[in-house]
Amino acid sequence: MNRTFVALARVFVCVLAAFAPSVIAQPCDPGFFSSTGNAPCDPCPATTFAPIAGLNRCLDCGSGSSSEPGASQCFTCDPGFFSNPLTEGLCVPCPIGTYTPGGNGSFTCADCPLGTTSNPERTACIACPAGFVINQDTGACEPCPASFFAPVAGLTQCLDCGSGSSSEPGSTACFTCDPGFFSNPLTNGLCEPCPANT
Repeated sequence: MNRTFVALARVFVCVLAAFAPSVIAQPCDPGFFSSTGNAPCDPCPATTFAPIAGLNRCLDCGSGSSSEPGASQCFTCDPGFFSNPLTEGLCVPCPIGTYTPGGNGSFTCADCPLGTTSNPERTACIACPAGFVINQDTGACEPCPASFFAPVAGLTQCLDCGSGSSSEPGSTACFTCDPGFFSNPLTNGLCEPCPANT
């Protein structure tokens, strides 16, 4: 055999060996995908995941769970949080006046029943304390204004103290104006001195 031919053959084999690793397809890592399952790969979007290497698509996390981009597994939203599609499914706190029933992660938060609001953790509903009522627009407990009161917890509206009596904001009871004072409707029913000669 020609020595030149043998030498060229050896060089050719060496060149193939040197480039062989780059020719072999590299599968996408967990958390990444491509149309072929091999490099180049893209990270899975939020709310999806790729649990093993070499996937050609990411899997949906499913109701009540979420993920960061490039995730290999999903996580459940903590109690009081929900997976919001407007924030790419990331877990965000339930709005005031709502909660996650049973403390489970969810895609939605449940409204609290009438006369109640959510606790600070948004995991349950609580009645507004005496002297406070629920604001139906915001879901927050707000104090009764002056000259109104709420004698027990859980009321949906404050009660009027009535003529001749008044109260401070957030009161659970009314008081009668002292002699020489009257409940002035122009100042939210606060007790003020009677005008001269009256």
